[in-house]
Amino acid sequence: MRKIAVVLLAIMLLSILVGCGAFSPPTVLPDPVPGGEGGGEQKPEDTPPQDDIFSVTLVMNGQPFYPTSTIFALWTGEEGVHRAVFNEEGVAEATGLDGEYHVTLSGLPVGYTYDPNGYFADNTNMDITVEVLHIISSTSREDTTMYNNCVGISSLGTYRTTLTSASHKIWFEYTPSKGGIYSIESWVDTTENMVNPYVDIYNGTFAFKQLNRTQNDGGSSSTYTKNFRFEWSITASEVGNLVSFVIYADCIGNNYPVTVDFTIKYEGDVPDIESAYTKVHPEGPFLESKIPPSGQFHYLYEDKVLSDDDIVFNEDDGYYHIYNSETGEQGAVLYATIGAGTDILDGEGAGFKHPLVVLKFAGYDYYEFIEWYDFYSNTDKRHPVTEELKQFMYLYAHSQHFFYDGNGWAEGLGINSTEEDQWLFNCGYYI
Repeated sequence: MRKIAVVLLAIMLLSILVGCGAFSPPTVLPDPVPGGEGGGEQKPEDTPPQDDIFSVTLVMNGQPFYPTSTIFALWTGEEGVHRAVFNEEGVAEATGLDGEYHVTLSGLPVGYTYDPNGYFADNTNMDITVEVLHIISSTSREDTTMYNNCVGISSLGTYRTTLTSASHKIWFEYTPSKGGIYSIESWVDTTENMVNPYVDIYNGTFAFKQLNRTQNDGGSSSTYTKNFRFEWSITASEVGNLVSFVIYADCIGNNYPVTVDFTIKYEGDVPDIESAYTKVHPEGPFLESKIPPSGQFHYLYEDKVLSDDDIVFNEDDGYYHIYNSETGEQGAVLYATIGAGTDILDGEGAGFKHPLVVLKFAGYDYYEFIEWYDFYSNTDKRHPVTEELKQFMYLYAHSQHFFYDGNGWAEGLGINSTEEDQWLFNCGYYI
């Protein structure tokens, strides 16, 4: 009985196998196990993609700049602004960036600046180094005018102005120390696009200034912000002439105060085309001693009107004198102040001897001339007026436009003169 059951089970299993069909191996072989046998190309393992890293590094004077407060790097692109904080090593990094970006900073400490329009990054230039600069001086003064209280600039570098209104203008004076090509440029962030700076450039001297131009372009620009940039050149013989400029700004929404940083740079040498100046050799006559003068000195400009109606030349001593028309007699000797300051010609108290007072004009070189007259001046730094000294004084007053149709420096002090009498601007006598 047991044998019959085994035979029946075997017959049933065979029927099932026949109904399922014959076994066939797969037509596609599986990939071989890496490192195993069987030939074929080995398939690499998949790894998750990594984002490119954009970075900004801060430097100053060629050395790393280590932040002592929170500073941010900003990448401004078409899709918006990406921000990252600088670490203690002065490096900021960002991922997920793809494209072109304008790189700027936010949160620099007081007293430092940089060029906010000078750095750009993209996928081929992801690592940017930004140079941090020390601001030489900052000012928000409101008492500067064309001729008074101008902010003096003594060196190349970067400066900062803070402007409190659209009418707030700050006047500056800069005298280059050598011949060459110079530039002035504003550094207002064009990505913010909120402030529009201006500069008016004036040529001349401390006593007379004439508008050269108003500059509102030439630097980096956007739709509203247009940075100014202006270049000028001076030859070695023109060193001593100053450039005056006044900075002011508009802003969107009248949202004052605003800050305008600017930089003055030396761009390179310029060929020195020396003008044909004739050197003037003085002949005198000169004072023979430096005996202290007696009496109080009275400047003719103190009378508010310059006139040589009562001044005559004495052939005997070679000097000009005050003439008394009532008695017909010559009186006090007329003196000119050479090496000291006056109300009209201060020169920081040095008069014609100040190193920035230009003594080349009208085709003549008067540097040696003034050296001689200063050497022979009395202890008050004054010398009697000779015929040649009168000629010098006239040409100098004319070159400086002390009297210029009501707009001259001396006229601004309430002093008046005719064309032929302006040589008396620095003259007077002892009472």
